[in-house]
Amino acid sequence: MSSKPSNTVTMSDVAKLAGVSRASASKYFNGDMSLKQATIARIQAACEALQYVPNQHAVNLVKGQSSLIAAVVPSTTDSFYSGTLKYIEDFANEKGLNLIVQSTHGDPERERKIIQSLRSLKPRSLILVPTSNDETSVQFFEALRHDIHIVWLDNCLLENASYVVNDNRHSLEIITDYFLEKDIHPYYLDVPKILEKPSITARRKSYQDCLKRANLKPRFIVDETSDITWPDANYGYEMIHQWLKETNWKAQPCGIICMNDNIAVGALSALNNAGVKIGKQVLLAGHDDIELAPYLHPPLTTVKQSCNQMARAVVDAVLEPEIIREVTIHSRLVKRLSA
Repeated sequence: MSSKPSNTVTMSDVAKLAGVSRASASKYFNGDMSLKQATIARIQAACEALQYVPNQHAVNLVKGQSSLIAAVVPSTTDSFYSGTLKYIEDFANEKGLNLIVQSTHGDPERERKIIQSLRSLKPRSLILVPTSNDETSVQFFEALRHDIHIVWLDNCLLENASYVVNDNRHSLEIITDYFLEKDIHPYYLDVPKILEKPSITARRKSYQDCLKRANLKPRFIVDETSDITWPDANYGYEMIHQWLKETNWKAQPCGIICMNDNIAVGALSALNNAGVKIGKQVLLAGHDDIELAPYLHPPLTTVKQSCNQMARAVVDAVLEPEIIREVTIHSRLVKRLSA
């Protein structure tokens, strides 16, 4: 049995060459092994002769079970998200699932367009790190949940939904208490409220509560006029560059807790450029424990989120959409030379 390979071979071509009905070929590709062994052998031989590989995504859709899962995140260059996505992809592949990733670049309108486009692929689940919690976005997600199973990552905007999040209150409590134990009244390098999300709110509130218990006043470093769409190193650099001009940081040791490590990278650079003795004159800490954190100068004290644990929990939620999974994972303090 032989035939000239074609770039447009169809299931009908396979059935014709194998001498079976298209219905029999369809049964075979859908995993129905009730066919006679002789029929199966002919179909397999025809596939080999025609070099035919079925579109597994299409086959799974016919069976009502897509092998595609989609992830939409604010930034694929963010070290925390990229690290978590790597583990999600690995765990998904182990279960026969394929991951596709899209970045919103912090733009809610782009986010909605991306998701609308992904709907045509009929993914098994959508793993979502929301860009915004504004009313328009929440209404969009509320309608979307009736069409696509959503697993929220890092932030959850809806009730009765599966999510995997870090315990952000605990994170800021352990790092703030660490500074207070050193008799340091820390500043908090925050982001403008245009980037407000539950995780950001929780971190800020925990910092405030810790200082309140210590009878200290919260001290924020933030630019509410900034139009940034994502908390990055440049924002951290500019904020600390200005803070150094306005603060008498040489009078006594100071401390700064950054909302995340991306901001801390920029803050560290500004302090180094100003000749500050980091870890002595100014203690600096971040949040996330990005891959670069141990290799910065000096190595960055931070709070480590477990990308591995979070990814595993996300894939578990994808595999069992009928179960609402509410997973909160604790982080841990990583002490290095910056604080």
